Amino acid sequence: MIPTPETLLALGLIAVYLFDSMHFLQIGEAVVITRATHLQRISFGSGFELGGRRPFLPNPLTPFWPELSVDWVTHPIPQQASAPGSSQPMHERAAALKWIGAFSGACAGLIVIGAPIALLFEAQTAFIACVLLCVGCELVAAILLFQKREALRLGVGQWLSLSLIGLICLPCSANLARAAAKARRWTLPAHQLAGLDLDGLASGPLKEQVREALLRAQRYVDEESPEFHRLSEQVRLLGEGPCKNG
Repeated sequence: MIPTPETLLALGLIAVYLFDSMHFLQIGEAVVITRATHLQRISFGSGFELGGRRPFLPNPLTPFWPELSVDWVTHPIPQQASAPGSSQPMHERAAALKWIGAFSGACAGLIVIGAPIALLFEAQTAFIACVLLCVGCELVAAILLFQKREALRLGVGQWLSLSLIGLICLPCSANLARAAAKARRWTLPAHQLAGLDLDGLASGPLKEQVREALLRAQRYVDEESPEFHRLSEQVRLLGEGPCKNG
């Protein structure tokens, strides 16, 4: 049975949204998953790799809770780059994205759920209504993003490109808050990740998760390289440093 154009379009809208939501994390990258303004847990990507990167697909039903990007680089970084266990700036960024995320979630409901259902039932009027409402929600989200651009450390050019992408590619409008969150990446030594205040993960399991990521990263670098020794130092500091939670 050959699928109808409406069915293909419905599947295409969902596929574009899911692909746009995906993170492809390389060694030294992680994402902090949020819930409202709280930090829930951390992910280093899936257990398999694609081209040296680990895919991570956030919950497609929660685009209103954007993920925060963390770079736990292996090269030396200044001590003042981030205080141990300092989660307050992340909480503030999640709070700044709250209403932007709300309208992004509305876009997801309209263009990723409502529009495909309308296409499958050949309800043309409902489909057009979903598209127009999605455009309206995207415009409101873009205005809110402009108002919050300084708090989110976005330049006018970045704001404009993010907003235009959402308007040109409507499934991407559901990820406006996620895209804005990606624009700011925290640089944090790996051993300090275990000091983040995560509501959904106790300090012990978090510390072990970070240790596994460090040991996994060591397998991809030469044992005689400076990167390997820096990773080893991070493992040592992870064992020595205090871990806080809450």
